[in-house]
Amino acid sequence: MEIINENIRKIPFVRFIIPFILGILSGNYLNLDPLILIIASFIILLLLIIFHFNKKINAEYSFGYIFGILLSVFLFLAGASEVSIKKLQYGKRIPETFGKFIALVIETPDTSGQNVQTIILIEGQSKEKTKAYLQKDLNSLNIKLGDKIFFSGKIKSINKREYSNFDIQKYYKYNGIYSEVYLKSNNWKLLSHNNLKDLKWLANKIKDKFLNILKQSLNNNIDFSVASALTIGDKTNIDTGLKSAYINAGVIHILCVSGLHVGIIYIFLQFILNFVFKIRFGQIFFAIINLIFIWIYAFITGLATPVTRAAIMISFIIIGKALKKPVNTYNSIAASAFIILLSDPYAIFQTGFQLSYLAVLSIIYWYKKIYLLFLIKNKFFDKIWQLVCISISAQIFVLPITFYQFHQFSNFFIFANLIATPLSAIIIYLSIMLIPLSFFPFLINIFGFITSIAIEFLNKYIDFINKLPFSITSPILFNNFHLLITLLLIICIILIIETRYKIFINIATGILLIAILYNLNLDYKISNQVRITNYKIKDNTVIQYFKGTNSLIITDLKKDEKNLKMINTIVNYNSVNYGIKNHITVFVNGNDQNISYLP
Repeated sequence: MEIINENIRKIPFVRFIIPFILGILSGNYLNLDPLILIIASFIILLLLIIFHFNKKINAEYSFGYIFGILLSVFLFLAGASEVSIKKLQYGKRIPETFGKFIALVIETPDTSGQNVQTIILIEGQSKEKTKAYLQKDLNSLNIKLGDKIFFSGKIKSINKREYSNFDIQKYYKYNGIYSEVYLKSNNWKLLSHNNLKDLKWLANKIKDKFLNILKQSLNNNIDFSVASALTIGDKTNIDTGLKSAYINAGVIHILCVSGLHVGIIYIFLQFILNFVFKIRFGQIFFAIINLIFIWIYAFITGLATPVTRAAIMISFIIIGKALKKPVNTYNSIAASAFIILLSDPYAIFQTGFQLSYLAVLSIIYWYKKIYLLFLIKNKFFDKIWQLVCISISAQIFVLPITFYQFHQFSNFFIFANLIATPLSAIIIYLSIMLIPLSFFPFLINIFGFITSIAIEFLNKYIDFINKLPFSITSPILFNNFHLLITLLLIICIILIIETRYKIFINIATGILLIAILYNLNLDYKISNQVRITNYKIKDNTVIQYFKGTNSLIITDLKKDEKNLKMINTIVNYNSVNYGIKNHITVFVNGNDQNISYLP
């Protein structure tokens, strides 16, 4: 146990963030009184100050533990207070009535769907944000971040969509959005431009200029959509089928700007500036250049949340190395997460935040352990082995969240990442180089052509992986209990590796036995289930009959693309929640009967 204590002393921010996160979780799931929490926090803070400045108390070793406990309690109360206050602020809802409003557009509009989607802030009503859906026309396609609009319409609360595995209400809640409004072309008008001149507005201006350079340099819209997704995470123009291929191949992470992309910039700068370490103050010079370029990249992405998160994380590591302080990577990661959660405690519930931090932590912890299993002398095969190790190590902490959120697994993710990860890095380098080359028409055409060739090769490779037999395992039945058990098992495995204590082996064995018994009971319930569910959809009827893992839907809905999509949503929902494996849908319209087999 002394080993654990010694390691914990080296990572103070990890000690800070654990009680803080526990406080956030308690504040979110429990109805706690913010006033009581604030008073309790103030009392604990006074005790901490007394303990810190009283030399007699400080001299006693035992009081060091009491100070640590009080600090943990204070951080717990601080986390709970922050969330409880936010809940109170957002509790004052905009009334669900028809009215006339003035609003500010605070997010770059997404024009890829049937409607133009954006986030607005309504004047004089509430601090909460509203999701706006504008009918697509010439005016809505030209709306920008910082525009002020006038509209008349009914603002509604965002409710959970029926029979959907994706909880849209919870997703928007954790992003501070509680209401939505649908606006037809004649229900709104533009009042003025450029009403939001802050850092994010400036960053989006820079991002738009970069996107224009990309669009003019690349061969076609498909190349542009992939390049913009790879470099700045803008997936608004990417084809749905192509996006699905990236998801199924297990490489969708390269289209979501995150720590991986910031890491690519960092490694590239380290490579080209390697000579500066030989000169005096080279480490400080390298740190300054690195920080400048990393934050320029963050601005190019429009200060996208995942990139900002990663930039903060890597900035701590760079500054620590420049000051020649012993840098503990776990401590730097915890420090960046702590700062982000201080400004937005709901970030802990966002899937992007969870996957980003877990992937980085997983690589840091597991990469070396996996790499040392096989020592390969050949340099070429050693590089391939390194890529395999990165792909495997990144998945270990991420898999439980992936199963829980997406209920599928990409069987060939290792083979996909062998090509996709290094090639995506090359495409990012080439795309960013187009900015300075935009002043040289001849050079930008050459580099634009090379970038397009690289993107087209990447797309073909991903499509090839996606079309392989058994490329994905789906749907995976993985509920709250499975998530908890899996996380506890991973923690036990880490404790076994770090301490070699038999007690953790016994605990891990116990957890496995509980998991086996739970799954046996679940399989029994699923195989013996017999249910009938009647869904009322407008004036139509959808009846679903369950028996074991089989399902039959009979409906008088018209068999068209929209209704097939809705039936698929119901089927997927029941597959994930009730273990349905085989399904038949019968569309009955008068005398016409059509049988459609849906997976």
